Amino acid sequence: MKFTIKYLILFLIIINIPSCGYNSTKIPESTRSEEQLNNSLTQNSYSEMNQLIFTPHCIRCHSEAGGNKGGINLESYERVKIYISRVENAIVQGFMPPAGPLSDNLKLKLTEWIKAGLPEVGGGVVVPAPLNPSQPPDPVEDLKPNSFINITKLVFKPYCLRCHSVEGGNTARVNLETYENVIEELRDIQKEVNRGYMPPSGALPPSIRSKLNTWIAMGAPR
Repeated sequence: MKFTIKYLILFLIIINIPSCGYNSTKIPESTRSEEQLNNSLTQNSYSEMNQLIFTPHCIRCHSEAGGNKGGINLESYERVKIYISRVENAIVQGFMPPAGPLSDNLKLKLTEWIKAGLPEVGGGVVVPAPLNPSQPPDPVEDLKPNSFINITKLVFKPYCLRCHSVEGGNTARVNLETYENVIEELRDIQKEVNRGYMPPSGALPPSIRSKLNTWIAMGAPR
């Protein structure tokens, strides 16, 4: 009898060893899901901001279904660009979301995305295409951070040309589609932007306004 019990106990110990080893290395389901989500996101892109910030923290109120509270809708990339200065100020200062401030990590991701120029696809860094021997390379100015081309991409195109262009009706008889036109209006542009009067949707994000002022201080290089 004692012999039978002894071998029964030994048998139970042996069959439980593999399961103990398995449990000690198993990754919780929630952790694996989070890792998979992070790996699936395009870094520093609208899709990343939308999944990490706008959808979980903003869309409940700032959407058609949520009543577009404060007159703000953040359901699309184009909408987010319109209100980004107000979004940045409210989030960085901790006024939004109403449930409580975002983590420092999410705030940092948002500000880095804005500093990169609000890239929709990701990266925010211009990577030149491979050179075609039959075509001349692009002008060097395209790669300079303080050039009219890059300021147009960061400031005029997303915030001004909707109104101040031929297509937009040249509001207030101001057209900012060319370098010459911008230089002619530059003093008024800087004054209106720094006072927060323009664009009408809200003041520019501090990082974007700083880039504009730096470009002007350098003599508005072309």
